Amino acid sequence: MAPVQHSDNSPLDEDPQHINIVLLTQGRPRTKTSRHVQPAHGPEKAFGQALREIRRERGFSQERLAFEGGFDRTFMSLLERGLRSPTIRTVVKLADVLDVKPSEIVQRMEVHLAKGRKGEKKTPVEGSSAKAT
Repeated sequence: MAPVQHSDNSPLDEDPQHINIVLLTQGRPRTKTSRHVQPAHGPEKAFGQALREIRRERGFSQERLAFEGGFDRTFMSLLERGLRSPTIRTVVKLADVLDVKPSEIVQRMEVHLAKGRKGEKKTPVEGSSAKAT
């Protein structure tokens, strides 16, 4: 058997399939880290506002609501910030835990959605005319 030779280089350094993390970070230009952008308005944001309102009125923390509903707390945060859309199953489960009708959450969402739309500037519809005929 041949004697083992020691060198400063690891056998992995010679393997072209091996990727050295340090080398990867040295040669790359740094980019901004992506952050979640909070939606200014829209159905997801409106749902989140409605959910937060009801949750606070009922005296629930995000953690407690998540635990009792079988969700992760971070999911509650994402819902309330409008970064995730709930399924109908999720809406029903949240309503059950909060002891409200699912329609109550949706009705409040509609109110918040209308408030968000009032803040938008209306643009004229293409092809329409302002002239009276």
